[in-house]
Amino acid sequence: MVRATYACCVTALLVVMCSNCVCSIKGGGSSKRPSRPKRPVKPKTITPTHSPGVLLFRGTRLNLNFTDNEETIYYANNFTYFPDEIFYPWNPRANATILTANIFVDECFNVTVTKNNLNLGEDVGPDGDIHSRVMEQVIQYLCLGQYGKIPNAATMHLGLTLLFPFVVWITSLWEYAVRL
Repeated sequence: MVRATYACCVTALLVVMCSNCVCSIKGGGSSKRPSRPKRPVKPKTITPTHSPGVLLFRGTRLNLNFTDNEETIYYANNFTYFPDEIFYPWNPRANATILTANIFVDECFNVTVTKNNLNLGEDVGPDGDIHSRVMEQVIQYLCLGQYGKIPNAATMHLGLTLLFPFVVWITSLWEYAVRL
């Protein structure tokens, strides 16, 4: 019983020491000069670094499954000339309707092609330029990846995800204290 009480006291002491309340005690320093008044914080303006449809080139190879062997070889040899990410954020206000993957990918593809002035039109087909065919498949793949990043109810519980390791740690500490 004494060990369990001791473990509870140690756990409570650790929680208090690690909390923000201890760090915000005023006048805890040993400086003899009075502290300077804090400057007012300037309001931060958030400026978007990218506009929707921007292609990002980092030189990483994507795991794409091409239907044609010629396209696979072409992409393997020239993957640095193709984008590996698209900046196309999901806006819940603009997309109030329920989006399917096909609608989202079509919108993302059209915005990306017009934003970057890509010549991917009617000439892209089985007989079209191989670079254009590969570029079309890469952009569709990246847009489909962006569709997977749409927040939903399963990924919105970030607070519980961050709290889980702390709960596991406290539980293991409690079990260790009970064994003593």
